[in-house]
Amino acid sequence: MIARGFAVDSQGALDLREGEEHRILFSYLYSLPGWDPGRVFVAEEAGQLLAAVGFFPQVLSLDRADIPVWAISPVVTAPEARSRGLAGHCLNLGMEEVRQQGIPAAFLWGIPDFYPRFGFVPVLPRYRTRLALAAARVGDKDGRERNGRGRLREYKVSDLLRIGELYSGTNRSFWLQPLRTAEWWRDRLAELDIEAGVLREVPFPERRNFLVWEKNDGSVAGYLYYKEEIRRERIIITEAVASSPGDASAMLQQLVTKIVAKTEDASQLNQVVIQGTPLHLLNSAAYRMGGTHLDPAPRFGMLKILDWDAFLAMLGPVLRERLDPWPLSGASGGASIGFEPDGALLQMERSPERLTFHFAKPPQSAATLQLLTRLFLGFYDLEDLSLIQCDPALRQRLFPAKYPFIWDANYLY
Repeated sequence: MIARGFAVDSQGALDLREGEEHRILFSYLYSLPGWDPGRVFVAEEAGQLLAAVGFFPQVLSLDRADIPVWAISPVVTAPEARSRGLAGHCLNLGMEEVRQQGIPAAFLWGIPDFYPRFGFVPVLPRYRTRLALAAARVGDKDGRERNGRGRLREYKVSDLLRIGELYSGTNRSFWLQPLRTAEWWRDRLAELDIEAGVLREVPFPERRNFLVWEKNDGSVAGYLYYKEEIRRERIIITEAVASSPGDASAMLQQLVTKIVAKTEDASQLNQVVIQGTPLHLLNSAAYRMGGTHLDPAPRFGMLKILDWDAFLAMLGPVLRERLDPWPLSGASGGASIGFEPDGALLQMERSPERLTFHFAKPPQSAATLQLLTRLFLGFYDLEDLSLIQCDPALRQRLFPAKYPFIWDANYLY
């Protein structure tokens, strides 16, 4: 059913390859140790499976708070059973079950004109930077060539600890970056060359494309994973971390030089696309070389807070740190923040032992729930700020702006 559901899109167009890739992916994921079939909610009729929605446990970072936020995939309906609301029913049933288990939020990748009806808020644009290959080969705009700083080479088992350190050193810079343990890295890197690269949807399917940046002194100062998409005439870097801007520029230049040198017809590739925000160092390096930052709407990562009380409790230590030593007024050491359009009221109360947060007047409207989600995830605009009723300085402390971002490798892992 997964293969058939993904092979036919919402417009009725047929893509058998898309369906087969999803069938292989979920067959693999469901075979992993620890997978729980109780996390898949299905609709059946006369013994036939018509729709399915699955959940995968995930832990995401929000400042220094690690919060369980489960990923949702697949959301799929058999072509002959569409427009009956079956997948939507499975989705709502699954989210309620997850909420009762104490999970405060869930996220998915999808189309923003569909999933907001289920309470999801678009907060994770799929940022990318695009650069002409010719520009990457020339170097930075200052004309300096950086390839002499080190070399890109294939990953070795002895690199695992350092790769984990590099990732952990940057993941706190972005809201929602997932926690990756040493075990996570061992499992993912063990998948290199799995089934000779047939399983394309695992984070890093081919060993030759997972490269580390080794400086001339022997230290590892970065890593990247890339794919060549000849049909689309591009190289795409799906994940990259560098220790410094100089290392990032050198990594990018050397990767392009390496790929062009081994490509029989270099005219088949004309651009490099780097996934990441403008603050990621390889994206910034590409921009300095003349690249363009992209925010390819309408596909967004979307998040729904399932339980606001539980979410605020888990985020409490971070909120207390943001406000300390903010002087809360009143005899009880409290303060409140109002939110339009429905007058929701967030109450903060300080005792000698702690600072607590709760909704004295819970949000009721979808618009306010969406506003609160954007504010707590740092993905808002000036119009959103105008809907907050409190001291502007308090507002700035409580809701700092920062890029929410999740690497594609972490969606279901």
